[in-house]
Amino acid sequence: MRALRVLRLKNWLTTRLSDRRGVAAVEFAFILPLLVTLYFGVVETTYALLADRKVASVASTVADLVAQTKTVNQAELDDIFRAASAIMVPFDGSEVSITVSSVVIDKDGNSTIAWSAVGPGSGSAHSTGASYALPAGMIIPNTSLIIAEVSYQYNSFLSYLIDSGIPMSDTFYLRPRASNEVTKI
Repeated sequence: MRALRVLRLKNWLTTRLSDRRGVAAVEFAFILPLLVTLYFGVVETTYALLADRKVASVASTVADLVAQTKTVNQAELDDIFRAASAIMVPFDGSEVSITVSSVVIDKDGNSTIAWSAVGPGSGSAHSTGASYALPAGMIIPNTSLIIAEVSYQYNSFLSYLIDSGIPMSDTFYLRPRASNEVTKI
């Protein structure tokens, strides 16, 4: 009788150990956290890259719109800043810091701020007459440049996991197209 019980137990164990019906479910349970983490990592990276490209687009658009004019006033600059904020969609355009400036380069290659304006976000304008350091290739005597400086603090949609934001910024340089210098009136 005892030998029969041992034989039944052995057969039962052999049957159970050779049964493979739940293996896929167990393997899936092990790999699911990795797949979910990978998915959200790819989505987060995509959004961060999109925000960075939007910041570059805002900088180029602001510089381009100002460089196309001979003169610009504050109302026109406000319109340009509003258009720039719209470029940031789906991100919050009100959190973008935009500074646009006109830099004049004299005959000796010294560059100074002719005027500077700030968009609706936080930021500070450059002081008129202050020196401005330009990249070496941009210094051409007796010319001027329009410079758009844009910064943005990207905050993850996974803010409960990632506390700090990613600072993003871009600076765009353009020469005025319609005149030697864009004046602010």
